[in-house]
Amino acid sequence: MASSGLISLSEEHLALEKINTQYNNVENSVMLYFSSGNPHFSEIFSLYSDDELLEERNGCLVEHGFSASMNVLAAVEAAFRIDFELRCRNTDLEPISNRLRMMRGGRMQSSISFTREILSAWEEEHPNGTHVISALREAFQFRNWLAHGRYWVPNMDKMDYGDVYALAESTFEFFPLEGLN
Repeated sequence: MASSGLISLSEEHLALEKINTQYNNVENSVMLYFSSGNPHFSEIFSLYSDDELLEERNGCLVEHGFSASMNVLAAVEAAFRIDFELRCRNTDLEPISNRLRMMRGGRMQSSISFTREILSAWEEEHPNGTHVISALREAFQFRNWLAHGRYWVPNMDKMDYGDVYALAESTFEFFPLEGLN
C-alpha cells in the first residue's frame, strides 16, 4: 500500500478499461438473458408480450448504464484525488502542484470539495480546459442525482454510459494527472 500524506492509497481504484470491460460483459449477458439464446427463455418469459420483453430488457440496460456511469465517475474523482495527494506530497514547482499544496493548507483531503475546489484549481491553471471542467461539473450533478436516490426532478440533462465514458476518456487525455495508470 502506497502512503501519500494524510491518505494511504489503496491501489484498488478501477481503471476505465476495466470498468468498460465489465460494462460490456454485463450488457452482453443481459442481451443473452432476454433472447431466445437463453436456455430458460421460454420458462421465464412465456407470459410476456414482445413489448413487455423489450421494456424489461431496456429498463435493465438503463439501470446497468446508470450503475456503470457511477463507477466511471468514481474513477474520475479518484484519479483527481490521487493526483492531489501525489502533488501535495512532492516538491514540484509546477503551478498546479503549488496551488493544490496551498489549498490543502493542513486540511484533510476529505474536507476539500472535489467539484468546487479541486476542479476550480485545475480550471484556473488550465483555462483551455474550461469546457472539460464544465462538462465534469454537469456529470457530477448527474452522479449526485443518481447517488441520492433520484427523488427530485433534475435540472440537468441525464447522461448515458457512453456520454460519461467519453467524458472520462477526454478528461484523462486532457489533464496531466499524476498516478494515472
